Amino acid sequence: NWKLVKIGDVLKTSAGGTPLKARKEYYEGGKINWLQSGAICKKEITSSKTFITQKGLENSSATIFPKNTLLVAMYGATAAQAGILRFESSTNQAVCGIYPSKKYLPEFLFYFITHMKKELLAKASGVAQPNLSQIKIKSIKIPDININEQKKIIEKIDTAIEKITLLKQNIKIQLEKFKILKFAILKKELQ
Repeated sequence: NWKLVKIGDVLKTSAGGTPLKARKEYYEGGKINWLQSGAICKKEITSSKTFITQKGLENSSATIFPKNTLLVAMYGATAAQAGILRFESSTNQAVCGIYPSKKYLPEFLFYFITHMKKELLAKASGVAQPNLSQIKIKSIKIPDININEQKKIIEKIDTAIEKITLLKQNIKIQLEKFKILKFAILKKELQ
């Protein structure tokens, strides 16, 4: 049995920000990566399709998250989805960043938050769409375990995911073979 600690007690978090849309100089010609919550849809986040300018960054609550920050979407259809940022980027206010730490591997945090998704959504407020807050994310309790234990857990999950992926591919191949065989049998019966 592991001791549980609140994310907010052991890790630094921050939300992003959105420069005013009406101010073109905050966006046009921007070179600073800026992710919206819809981009938080896979484990590895490796690129940005949206950008802001330095002026946009300075005149909003946006912040630049470092590589290996765990991003968690807080609002709408992607609420409670997580992804590991693999480059420096800012985000909009609908994203909570859990900063890299020497105590927790981003992959461990990703799997843990993904595991907690249903519980997080149950805590979400909002009728039309789920809304999480940074406070709710900070209150999530995570195991207080060392890096070696985290590595073992990550390895086991990665191995299981690889096996599942191979099984899905094999099922797809077998279904295609079945369709071909079924068609051949039907064709032969109709002749």
